[in-house]
Amino acid sequence: GSQTDILEPTLEDWKNLYLAAIRFKELKSWQWMDNDDIFAVQDTETGYTGYCSVMGAAGELFGLAVYVGDRGLETLIKVLSEDITDEELLDQRSLLLTFEDREALDKTDYEVIRSLGLRFRGHNQWPLFRSYSPGQFPWYFDKTEVSFMTKVLDQAVDVCLKVKENPKFLWGETVQDIFTRRSVNGEHSEVDWEDTWLKLVSVPEVSEIPSLQVNELQLHRIRSYKIAQISVEFDYLYFPQAIQDRADARPYYAYAGLWVDHQNGLILDAEIVTREEHKIRFQEKLLQMIQKYGWKPQTILVQKENAYNVLSPVTEKLGINLLLVPELTAVNQAMEDLFHNIRSF
Repeated sequence: GSQTDILEPTLEDWKNLYLAAIRFKELKSWQWMDNDDIFAVQDTETGYTGYCSVMGAAGELFGLAVYVGDRGLETLIKVLSEDITDEELLDQRSLLLTFEDREALDKTDYEVIRSLGLRFRGHNQWPLFRSYSPGQFPWYFDKTEVSFMTKVLDQAVDVCLKVKENPKFLWGETVQDIFTRRSVNGEHSEVDWEDTWLKLVSVPEVSEIPSLQVNELQLHRIRSYKIAQISVEFDYLYFPQAIQDRADARPYYAYAGLWVDHQNGLILDAEIVTREEHKIRFQEKLLQMIQKYGWKPQTILVQKENAYNVLSPVTEKLGINLLLVPELTAVNQAMEDLFHNIRSF
């Protein structure tokens, strides 16, 4: 959607959020909570479920990480198992409150604090809020996020105090039971919160469903091209630098797609596409590449299931072998060279 249809929080909204953050900070719950003492907050009004992890036991980063929905849960499980790639970190859905030094805040953050007449001093004292969405640059909260996070912080204070009294408070019947505060609408439109348990089941990977994005006519033209005894490696990754279309727009990460000759490691083609359009653009690119070279590769090798799902509807129609292999050496080397050159600009 466009940036304009997102509601801005009012000053009152911000005030409630910052006061909740201050209450949470004063509690210092990281003194008795570990980052794997997970609990959840389910809010009927926003429809968000947040899986909460108190940060600070390690004495480095202090705050509250709230992983939102199934996508967030997927990230959380990987974070806790310490088995997460940079790529997967960019695909998280979470809301983060951290307590920072003044330098970590930018003008927008500082303006809000100033207009609320709040004062913070010293090391790890300034609340900083950031929203993480798949493929997006970390950004400021919108109205819904402010409203949800305010409730989460209020509930977190409550839950953390109970854990202080009873260290086994969050222990369910099994490791998979997550203590949850759920909002229910009370009688006179006030909100009540009840205790319940959610099952922490590993959510299925949010995999791309194979679908043909290009039209049959485009395919028809190149179906008759001869097959060359050539294997092509294909992969795509988030480009290391965020792209910003307008000065006030939220920057985003685009995918860089590379087509590399399996035998000699030469780059045959490359393209940078948005996350939203990557399926159709990579399918079109395959057709363009065949037209450019005048042959169809006998085999295309991929190392990611999502890459397989993007290309399979096209390769099937064109009679090209598509193979999912554990690792691609040529394309990985090409990616490394490409990204290294960009970083050293």
